[in-house]
Amino acid sequence: MHRIAVSLVAFTLVVASLATGALAQQKAPDFASADANKDGQVSYSELVIVVPTATQDQFNTADMDKSGGLSQTEFGGMSATMAPAAK
Repeated sequence: MHRIAVSLVAFTLVVASLATGALAQQKAPDFASADANKDGQVSYSELVIVVPTATQDQFNTADMDKSGGLSQTEFGGMSATMAPAAK
């Protein structure tokens, strides 16, 4: 009985570590994927599709030139710190 319990605990730990590893391997969204209309900028509405947790304040802060859209450079600086959308 003890051997079964130990095996079950070991199995649970392996499954948990595999799940954690899979989550850690998610990549930040790339600019080309986020720029849905291919106008060279990522709007707030485009951003929240790939990063649903992004706030308007975060977007405004990342929009350094206050153009109303994120350039590839601005997006790269912001997306490095944002969690990707769950798949």
